[in-house]
Amino acid sequence: MPKSRAEKSDAKSVKFRVSLWNNEREITLDFPQEWEIIECRMAGHDFPPLSDSQIRKAFEKPHGTRRIRDLARGKKKVVILFDDLARPTPVYKILPFVLKELREGGVSGDKIRLVCAYGCHRPLVREEMIKKLGREVVENYLVFNHNVYEHHVKMGTTSWGSPVLINREVASCDLKIAVGCIIPHFTTGYGGGAKILVPGAAAMETIAYNHIELHNAYPEQVGLGKVKTNPRRLDLEEAARIAGLDIIANVVVNHKKEILGVFVGDFVEAHRKGVAFANKVYATENRGKFDLMVLNAFPIEESPEKALWTAQESLNNGGDVVLIWQTTEGLLPHYLVGTFGSDYGGRKWQTPGPLRLPHARTLFIYADCLSKQEQLWWGPKDTVLWYRDWKKLIDSLKPLHGKGTWVAVYPYATLQCPIFPDEY
Repeated sequence: MPKSRAEKSDAKSVKFRVSLWNNEREITLDFPQEWEIIECRMAGHDFPPLSDSQIRKAFEKPHGTRRIRDLARGKKKVVILFDDLARPTPVYKILPFVLKELREGGVSGDKIRLVCAYGCHRPLVREEMIKKLGREVVENYLVFNHNVYEHHVKMGTTSWGSPVLINREVASCDLKIAVGCIIPHFTTGYGGGAKILVPGAAAMETIAYNHIELHNAYPEQVGLGKVKTNPRRLDLEEAARIAGLDIIANVVVNHKKEILGVFVGDFVEAHRKGVAFANKVYATENRGKFDLMVLNAFPIEESPEKALWTAQESLNNGGDVVLIWQTTEGLLPHYLVGTFGSDYGGRKWQTPGPLRLPHARTLFIYADCLSKQEQLWWGPKDTVLWYRDWKKLIDSLKPLHGKGTWVAVYPYATLQCPIFPDEY
C-alpha cells in the first residue's frame, strides 16, 4: 500500500493554500516553538503534473469505448457536463482536448452546449462560469445551469428503485460527455464517473431516493473509499447507463489543482482506473492519536466538514481541533441538506445538534468571516470558537497544550483520505 508523507517540522511554520476559486493564495502560519509539528501529507504530494502531450494521449486511448471523435460522427446535439466550484476540477484545462475531438468528429460549435451539473448545489453566475470553463468557452458556446426542480425527462427506473429523471437539455442530446474529477467522497466512495449525471443533472426525486432511501437501506455498504459494491454508486451508475452517458474525461488533481492523471472512456471502466490511481495519490497514513489537530479545509472549502475524517480517526477523546477555513464563500447552499429556516431545511436536513466531532472538546475555526448560522451549524456555541486572528487563536491554545505537544497538521484535509484496502 502507498505511504503518505508525514514530516516533523523544525521551522515551526507551515504553508497552506486557501480560497480555491476566489483569490487563491498561499499563507504561512506559525506555531509555538515548544510544539512538535507533524505535517501529514498525502502520498502524491510531490507527484509531477501531466504535460499537454500526456493529457492528449489519454484522449487517444480511452478505456472501454471509442474515441470522442468517433462517437461524435453524425451526432446532431452534444452536451458536455461539468462540475461546479465545489470541486477542484480545472475544466478549462481539459475542455480544449474535448472540443478538438468533437471538431475532428465533424461537430460544429452550434451543436454543442455545456451544462453545469451541480446537483443540489447552487447555480453559477457568469464570472464563475469563466473561472471554471475559460472566457473563450463562455463567450462562444451555450452554457446552462442545471435546474434540480424543473425541466426533466423520465428515462426509466433503476433496479434499485431510483426514478431516472434527467435534465431535459441533457436528455435531448445524442452525445453526452462528462468532465469531472475523482476525489474522496463520504458516501459514494469517490466522486467522478457517473456521479456528474446522477445527482449532477438529475431531478430532486432521483437524488433524494439515492441519498435517503438507499443510504438508509444499506448504511454499512456506503462510505469513504467504498466503490465496487456500494449500492449508491451502483444505483447512480445504472441510472447513467439508462440515461445514455457516453463517455467521461475525469482527472485526479493535486493540492495545487494540477492534473496528475486523466481517465477517459466508459464511465465505469475509466472511473475504476482513476480510483485505483487516486488511492495512490490521496492516501494519507494515520500517524496515531493526537491531542491537537490542525485541518485545512482547502480545496473543498464549501464543504469543510469533509476535512473532519482525519480527526475522527486520529484525535484523542477530549482533544481539540483547529479548522483553517479561509474562504469568502461560506457553507455551500444545498437544497437537499441545507437550512432554509430557523427549524427546517431540505429533505435530508437534520436539527443542529452536538459538535460535529462528538469526541472533541472544542473546535477552533480560523476564518475571516463566519455567520451566526454557520457557527451554530458546527455545534453549540460554547464548543465552537471563531478567530479572525491566527496569533489570538494560538494564544488561546497555549494554556491547553503545553511544551512537547504533538500536533498533526493536514495541509489539504478535504482532499486527503485514509489508506484503503485493495478491495475498495
